[in-house]
Amino acid sequence: MARWAESEGYESNHPRPYAWRYRDYVVQSFNEDKPFSLFVRQQLAGDEMLPYADENLIATGFLAAGRLSSNEEDKALQRNDVLVDIVNATGNTFLGLTLHCAQCHNHKFDPLTARDYYRFRASSSRDSPPTCC
Repeated sequence: MARWAESEGYESNHPRPYAWRYRDYVVQSFNEDKPFSLFVRQQLAGDEMLPYADENLIATGFLAAGRLSSNEEDKALQRNDVLVDIVNATGNTFLGLTLHCAQCHNHKFDPLTARDYYRFRASSSRDSPPTCC
């Protein structure tokens, strides 16, 4: 239900100097026995929750913990890689589904279409159109 790393990993592996804030948020949430529904909402939409609070913004570290392909020169492709990672991690974690294959074709075993995948992806971004395969 959480993911965390001290660095971006992947190709360039740059450190994430403030990642500890998200880690501490997760630990504090468990220690406070925070309701699961609030824990999930904060991680997925904390930046949209009212009233604005540092805790809510820090919770979105779940989304920010995605891998970054900073060696990619094509900025649209680089942004798409981040969004794909966010969508796939969110689907795996909170829906209990692997959405990866629906990027390019209808899901074989679950009733998910490629259209569903990109509608889910669009809710996390309003920028460039997706690129696939």
